[in-house]
Amino acid sequence: MHPVEFAADAETDAEEICDYLENLSPNLSLRFIDDVHTGIISIAKSPGSFHLYHNHKKIRRYNLTRFSYSIYYTVSGNRVLILAILHSKRSITFIKRRLI
Repeated sequence: MHPVEFAADAETDAEEICDYLENLSPNLSLRFIDDVHTGIISIAKSPGSFHLYHNHKKIRRYNLTRFSYSIYYTVSGNRVLILAILHSKRSITFIKRRLI
């Protein structure tokens, strides 16, 4: 498995999403964390398996299975860097500003 690190913005994304879901239901935030954890394990096992983001040569996207969020990441050597966790309905312009 490849080592995985979170950029500061990705950590903030996860915290803000958890806070939002916690206000809706404590169980939702726990399920979200579980879904992100499952995604990170999948990414760490096989980082090249997931779609390139809009044909960008370095940024890939993993779609969570139970929530409408995506994990955006890059691979450099043996290391995976999580760049952001964003809702799937975000505009392409917003996502590109955050990632590029």
